[in-house]
Amino acid sequence: MVSSSGARNGGGTRSNRTGWARQSVGCLGLVIAFLAIAREIDRWAGPSLVPGARPWLGAVAGGVFTLAIAVFWGLVSRHTRGRNSRAAILRRAATGTLPDTDGLVLASGTVGAIGAPLQAPLSGVACVAYVYRMYYETLDRKRCVVEVPVYWGFAGRAFVMETPTTALPVMAVPQLADAAIRREGRQHVDRARAWVDATRFEEAQGMLGAVGTAFATVNALFSDEDGAHRRDWMRVGEPRDPSTLLLEETVLAVGAKASIVGPWSVARHAVVASSQAPGMLGVTVTTGPVETLLRADSQLPASVTRVLVHGLVLVAVGIGIVWGGMAIFGRGP
Repeated sequence: MVSSSGARNGGGTRSNRTGWARQSVGCLGLVIAFLAIAREIDRWAGPSLVPGARPWLGAVAGGVFTLAIAVFWGLVSRHTRGRNSRAAILRRAATGTLPDTDGLVLASGTVGAIGAPLQAPLSGVACVAYVYRMYYETLDRKRCVVEVPVYWGFAGRAFVMETPTTALPVMAVPQLADAAIRREGRQHVDRARAWVDATRFEEAQGMLGAVGTAFATVNALFSDEDGAHRRDWMRVGEPRDPSTLLLEETVLAVGAKASIVGPWSVARHAVVASSQAPGMLGVTVTTGPVETLLRADSQLPASVTRVLVHGLVLVAVGIGIVWGGMAIFGRGP
């Protein structure tokens, strides 16, 4: 089983620490803003409220106003940050150019393997990344359908995205944005059986075990530094034949036309899992067009209009909370 080599690149580690330090300062600033706003609201409205409502009104309204500040600050920092603004990212995507500092890359091209490709466990497709799941469905106490995974896992390998103007090395385990494909038929069942027989699974115990595997997956997506990672799990106490299970797989095939967004590292000349630029974590790939990533990826700055509307709505909600709280919990004449 291949594992990641997290401490291989000392420069990358220092960059990550710088990015986390900046985010920590930003979080501290928001905490200070919340305390100041909540205190001012309480000082202004508190004397006119019944005792039980103070200082809760200030805390709730202060939290909403702080979220609004975070939204507006994000608008300023992410849309006027020059090379990493939304306009600059889209312009580079259209021209096929790379940033000259660490920042986001958005591109489309053809997926190519670096070295020997992986082989998808259920379909046998030559690929650079896959996610699979073998599960059954049952009903919970409320008669709702629940999916119970029995065997599941993922793998990734460093690859290259061949665009019309350049080749982008990708040294990260990508998050596959495509919907899972149901694999049915004898051929896929036989492949699933062979996979189960040949694989050394890690055991996962119940719901807590499944949550733990989810954390392990996220850690690989956001921190693996060479793109080579594989994990396989099985549910403890339920060794089932794959013919009795539903089989699903998501594959990033070699030769596929795909779109990618992720942090670009100038030092490594590659798309990587994380960057010193704040908030840039993880690589997302889809076999759809770039527009799919523009709609779905949280790293890309949203449109100015969308951010402004979001911020103004939060401000209006905060004002409504203060006004409504004073009307409901006021001491009266």
